[in-house]
Amino acid sequence: MMSNSKHPSACDEQMPSRLATFFFVNAIFTFPGGVGLIFFGEKVTYGIQLAGQTTFLFRLLGSTAFSLSALSFYARQFSEFVSIQAAIVSFLIFHGLTAIVGVFTLFSGISRFVAINAIVHILFFALFYLFGSNPYLKRHA
Repeated sequence: MMSNSKHPSACDEQMPSRLATFFFVNAIFTFPGGVGLIFFGEKVTYGIQLAGQTTFLFRLLGSTAFSLSALSFYARQFSEFVSIQAAIVSFLIFHGLTAIVGVFTLFSGISRFVAINAIVHILFFALFYLFGSNPYLKRHA
């Protein structure tokens, strides 16, 4: 790894192992959601019907989840704090907005089953928020 004197964004320390493990857990969590949306669409979304071209929308959402899964898998090996922070912010946005959409969907009466999905995304959002507040990242900001 590069020292801070050679490159201002490189860390002398390794990423905390809990954060690397959580990136892996996030990758494992988002991968089946992405694959499911791409190949199984309405079955994965508990039969939620959208007006118009639902297959395209499900595949678009699935490709986004699949891409974030890949980002999370490779983020385990990031050593520059800017890269780690960018990954954390990306996952905060993804899980936060997905939770908000899930809560709105739940209260609109479309499907009760989205409650589990919303709760899981709220949990992941909270954990990424805690990891983003980690002193390791603050020391290198």
